[in-house]
Amino acid sequence: MFSFYQIIGSGIFASFLLLPTIPHSIFNMTTIVALGFCRICATALVLILQARYQQYVPATQVMFIYSLEALFAALFSFILLHEHFSLQSLCGGLLMLASIVLNELYAQNTPLLLRG
Repeated sequence: MFSFYQIIGSGIFASFLLLPTIPHSIFNMTTIVALGFCRICATALVLILQARYQQYVPATQVMFIYSLEALFAALFSFILLHEHFSLQSLCGGLLMLASIVLNELYAQNTPLLLRG
């Protein structure tokens, strides 16, 4: 629960530090609500849920879930922001995803004594 208060407090503190550098036309009610949502839902709530339920999932599956974060970020930026990816970035992403999947498959079929 401490991480929740830490994120909220640091977000408020950072907002006050940025006030002199941000034009006042940007800092309207919509921006304040969006920042609050990002602080509470997308950061603090996720950290609390992660800390609570990660203990029930095997470490290799947790690693696989964390590795999918970059994939979903790229997918949503492609869908929502119409971002274009170069062939090099697509190949790099596919190599990363393939290595993670192969590691997950190898870890399940390897005896515990042979794992690093």
